Amino acid sequence: MPVLITIGIILALFGATWYLFFAEVPGIEVLSTPEARQATQISNIKFDTSITNSPVYALLRPHVGPPAQGSFGRENPFLPFIVLQGTPTQ
Repeated sequence: MPVLITIGIILALFGATWYLFFAEVPGIEVLSTPEARQATQISNIKFDTSITNSPVYALLRPHVGPPAQGSFGRENPFLPFIVLQGTPTQ
């Protein structure tokens, strides 16, 4: 009986190995939705970058400066939020 179990285990391992690594991969059916086809078409669009070489584009200047840095948060973030009588608040 142990010999039959051992042979069965070896055959199962051999079959699993063959199926996972050597068997032919079944073909995959391509089912695509209209949204997926549209996304594929959009991803294939090529943009014309010749506008960056235009003299009119070179004359453009930004009208908004970089954002100003402000102060965020508290000086000591580990202070408790509880305001006790007689203690200044942050």
